[in-house]
Amino acid sequence: MQPGKGHLMIQFDAVHKRFPNGTTAVHDLSLEMPEGGVTVLVGSSGCGKTTTLRMVDPTSGTIRVGGRHVLEQDAADLRRCSSAGAAARRGRGPRNSWRRSA
Repeated sequence: MQPGKGHLMIQFDAVHKRFPNGTTAVHDLSLEMPEGGVTVLVGSSGCGKTTTLRMVDPTSGTIRVGGRHVLEQDAADLRRCSSAGAAARRGRGPRNSWRRSA
């Protein structure tokens, strides 16, 4: 794949994440993030944004990075090197900046 050519870098297909205590963090997420593009997850606190960015072990559904199923790849490498993991580690945008400017 060549950067910026519109190939799918990260793909979520009908992904669910439920924690052992029964809490559902992500429900039926299908999302395609092209290589070289910018994808932004927006939502209220606790809606599953960070869980989605860090997820490599969904309860059900499929996640592919670079066309390969995440379960075929090393989880530590994915968290360290993937675009999603890098975005989760980098500083998040200023909280509620839209409220301050309004």
